[in-house]
Amino acid sequence: MGKDSDDQAIYLTLLGDCALTVGDITIRDFVADKERALLAYLALEAARMPKAKADRRQPQPHRREYLATLFWPESPPTLALKSLRQSLYRLKQVLDQAQPGLAARFL
Repeated sequence: MGKDSDDQAIYLTLLGDCALTVGDITIRDFVADKERALLAYLALEAARMPKAKADRRQPQPHRREYLATLFWPESPPTLALKSLRQSLYRLKQVLDQAQPGLAARFL
């Protein structure tokens, strides 16, 4: 997938068991399908960003309303936003349990 700001190799496996590998840490503890899908979407969108100066990619924030509608289209907007918050919270927990501060580097 690429390298993070600390120049550790980053791999995201989406076929078969979903796994995120950063350096020598592999995370497979993603509980819900929506969390795995959200992680995959954010990773793939980050990889599609146009290159900026000095061949560095600049992260672009995603509008929460867009993500909520994309992942929970059947839910009313307030419920979809709540579901997004909960999924992001769980993703952050899983990442930070594997390595403190990891979530801040990726989400």
